Amino acid sequence: MPHVIPAPIEVASGWYIRGDVGTGVADFRDFTLSPADPALKQVQKSIESPPIIGVGVGYQFNDFLRADITGEYRGNQGFSFVRSDKNDPFQSISAYNGKLSSVLVLANGYIDLGNFYGITPFVGGGVGFAHHRFSGFQDAGYIVFGGGYGYAATRESTEFAWAIHAGLAYSVNENLKLEASYRYANLGSPVAGQIICQGPGDCSRPTLTARDLTSHDFRLGARWLFNPPQQVVRVERPVIARN
Repeated sequence: MPHVIPAPIEVASGWYIRGDVGTGVADFRDFTLSPADPALKQVQKSIESPPIIGVGVGYQFNDFLRADITGEYRGNQGFSFVRSDKNDPFQSISAYNGKLSSVLVLANGYIDLGNFYGITPFVGGGVGFAHHRFSGFQDAGYIVFGGGYGYAATRESTEFAWAIHAGLAYSVNENLKLEASYRYANLGSPVAGQIICQGPGDCSRPTLTARDLTSHDFRLGARWLFNPPQQVVRVERPVIARN
């Protein structure tokens, strides 16, 4: 019986580096005051989409499993938030605005779901922390609150963060892969500085927290694998039955 040599298969493993750029559609549930003021209600909120630039280092364990550690800078996002006094017939309002920037560090794991003509879909998840920086925070009052003004010093805080990934990778050659990916990221609840009031009226010097800051991120990236896939021949040994 002729001996058949199995066709070689490619097995990828080894270290890689990566870089990513993109943007996110950010949102937060609301701003909460501490101490709380039950007379105030949310009227309007908005936050800009952040530019994202990141780098990372990882390891490809086999054809379907890899992991990396990534760090990224999420640029200054302008935000605004408006509250009104429910007990005031004139609907006096306080308007808050400022800038938020963040550094996000995640440990990620991915499952590659096969190779289809050089394209590999993947899914994954990550956990880590987000370091936030509130700056340029201002609080302006209107109508009955008119003339009231407050500001807060720059404040930084660190929050637990997690993410879910999905995307497509394209093999340019043995070493280089390009990625287009979506990521849902939960960045915790960053805390702004204590508000210092100026002008008429009393002020309790509250602090504000942006509750449940999230982002739908869309990124383009590249991975460089230092050890290209190796061709391996798997030989099956015959099993001899014993009487």
